[in-house]
This record gives sequence, structure tokens and C-alpha cells, in this order.
Amino acid sequence: MSLNRYKQLKRNYPNLFVNPPGCLHQIIDEESIIKVESNRLGLKVGVVAEDQYFLFLRDLVINPRIPDSKPYTYDRVISKNSLDGTPLVAVLPFVGNKIFLQKIFRHATREFHWEIPRGFGQPGHSPLETAREELESEMGIRAETWTELGGIHSDSGITANYLKVFLAQDDTLSRKIPQIVEGVLKIKAFPIDEVNAMIKGGQITDSITISAICLASLLKLI
Repeated sequence: MSLNRYKQLKRNYPNLFVNPPGCLHQIIDEESIIKVESNRLGLKVGVVAEDQYFLFLRDLVINPRIPDSKPYTYDRVISKNSLDGTPLVAVLPFVGNKIFLQKIFRHATREFHWEIPRGFGQPGHSPLETAREELESEMGIRAETWTELGGIHSDSGITANYLKVFLAQDDTLSRKIPQIVEGVLKIKAFPIDEVNAMIKGGQITDSITISAICLASLLKLI
């Protein structure tokens, strides 16, 4: 736990600690209050954990709509590559009138998932450049036509991560698809109707994948 690191983040990335008008969980800035309330709650406020990819923050907040509300803590996870506002990316590959998905094991759910490629934003790279790199590194696909579908927050209840979603289109594959890349167990092309049935039947539950397909469908691109 590090309060000093937390204070450093506030100085360097004030956008992460904004209290917009009307927000229900206003972050408390006064260090003296943070220390007193941390002891009262038995929970240390600050940077709970940090690795090369993520920050786990615990903020001290108050609800201004509740009279005499006592401070309480609220946790969140932030991608370190997104501290300056750089978005993550996700790519919906639509090649030969089929959607390509990868089967991958996710530690958090302890389950296998059918998903589209995604990745962290890269310093000095545009989201489109990063999306191209992710699609080629994870699926070996170089698509000719790219369309930005929009943006999503994959789980606004716990993470601040924002993704830009792209549709990658081509009539044919320009490269053979590798079978195992970056932990991917299987890559398979599905007709759109089958993908929709998999979503309805619960075989596809990844929110990023479902959101990308929804966006592309709403824009009548698939």
C-alpha cells in the first residue's frame, strides 16, 4: 500500500481524480482526513497494488446527497498505458463474410472464452496502428479496410479502461492463420448467424466481443 504513490498519481494525472458536478462518490483530497478515516475503516487508502500493467487504487470518497455521510472507500483498476488517456483497442475481424474469433483461457473467470483480439494502447502509436498490430500478432491477418466503430467501457463498475473498437474487413485472407499465438488456443471463422446464435445461447459472453458485434450491426457493416 502506498499513499505517496497515490499522491504522485494525483499530481501527474489529475484527470483520474475529477469530481464532476452531481457525482455520488466524491474523492476526498485532504491527506489528514484520509489517514484518520483509513484507520477508522481498517482499510488503507492509496495504491493497493501495482505491476507493469495495472494499478489497483482505493479512494476515500463521500456521498454529498447523504447528510452527514461518513467517508467510505471505493476501489478501481486502471491500465497503466491509459493513465494519460490513451485508449485500449479491440478489433472485430470480418474476412470473407465471416467473423474470426479466438478461443482463449482467461484467468479471472477460470474459463475458456470466444473473443475478438484486443490490446493495450501503445505510446506514440495511434489506436488504428495498435489495432493493426494486434490483429496481425494474434491472428496473422492483414486486413485492407478499417472502420472505427466507436468506443466502450468494458466494465465501468471496477475499471476506468476505455477501448476504441475497429472493424477490419477483407475479401480473403492474406496470410495463413497461426493456431497458437500469445496464448490463443484456437482461431475459427464463424458465419454471422452462428455468432449471433452463440451470443444468444451463452457461448459468447465476453462484453468487448458482444459490444463490437453490436456496434458493427447497428452501423450495418456486417
